[in-house]
Amino acid sequence: MPASYDRLRKFRRGVPMVVRALSALLLTDSALSATPRAPMTVENDRPMSRTDFFNVTARRPGDSHSADASDLLNGQLGYSSYAAGGVANLPVLNGMADDRVATIVDGMRMGDGCPNHMNPIMSYVDPDSVSVARAIAGITSVSEGGDSIGGSVLIKRRPLEFSKTHSVLVTGRARGDYRSNGGGSGASGSVTVANDMWSLRYTGSYAHASDYRTGGAGHRVRSTSYLSFNHAVTAGFQKGADAADLTFGQQDIPYEGFPNAYMDMTNNRSSFVNGHYKGAFAWGTLEARGFWQRVNHVMNMLADKGGHSATTGMPMNTDKRTVGYSVDVTIPLSTRHRLMMGSQFFHDGLNDWWPLLWAAK
Repeated sequence: MPASYDRLRKFRRGVPMVVRALSALLLTDSALSATPRAPMTVENDRPMSRTDFFNVTARRPGDSHSADASDLLNGQLGYSSYAAGGVANLPVLNGMADDRVATIVDGMRMGDGCPNHMNPIMSYVDPDSVSVARAIAGITSVSEGGDSIGGSVLIKRRPLEFSKTHSVLVTGRARGDYRSNGGGSGASGSVTVANDMWSLRYTGSYAHASDYRTGGAGHRVRSTSYLSFNHAVTAGFQKGADAADLTFGQQDIPYEGFPNAYMDMTNNRSSFVNGHYKGAFAWGTLEARGFWQRVNHVMNMLADKGGHSATTGMPMNTDKRTVGYSVDVTIPLSTRHRLMMGSQFFHDGLNDWWPLLWAAK
């Protein structure tokens, strides 16, 4: 075979690779130069790069009435969600979802208790109580949770407020919304009582909707109703470089329809405790966190799918418990070097049973 023909074949082989590389570079540069939407602000002061484009702070737009906290991340590059129930959208990062995406709320790493992922972690958080929502696509650093192929979603509630003087501070906020289609309504609010050292806050939210109707003919779309409650009480202390807080919370969803599934959620109750401490000492800084959560989850069919009693439908029960802690120590060694050490523990226990199968035995 002539040498000139062999060189031509190698050249033709290389052209598609070069074209693909140039196309990817042009598309990437174009995406990085795009201006983020108004509610989004980059968390870093330095210019945006390919490695930190996904680390974005998302704040709830004023015209958004969604009861699902996952909608806070809409518009971020690489992020999407699987629409399911009214408050149960599943986050997706670069096409990966479910257990491939770690969801961490206020330092608590939690997993879905439902085998069908009907109770995603962000459904336990009132969107109005969130101050920061970050979607990190791809490999996540250990400091941000790690151990997730698809990426991580980090949610942080609003920090506690303290009085700037010795006087008592009483403050709060409230929001409500309503839509005619399906009779959807929602409300949320918080009340804080604090001085310069202690702070106590209560936050609560409510969201409800009946089955909505299609446009035009106005046919009812079955299994689109839901009812959700979220409550949390946080007590905090700060003095000098020391700060600590403890949060007790509970979520209750008596029912939530899933129009795209054969099953519905007929009950979901979650209770959790989350404690956090951060302090500075002569030798360095110490940060510690401990948490516990229990989820009681029931799947079955709502009335428009055949009922949800113990003897009809297809009941599936779940009892899930999560417990963990993390300790991080940072010791400065020089003006340029520091030593970071830590310890972390996480346990996730799951018990599933089907009442009809037990009755058959």
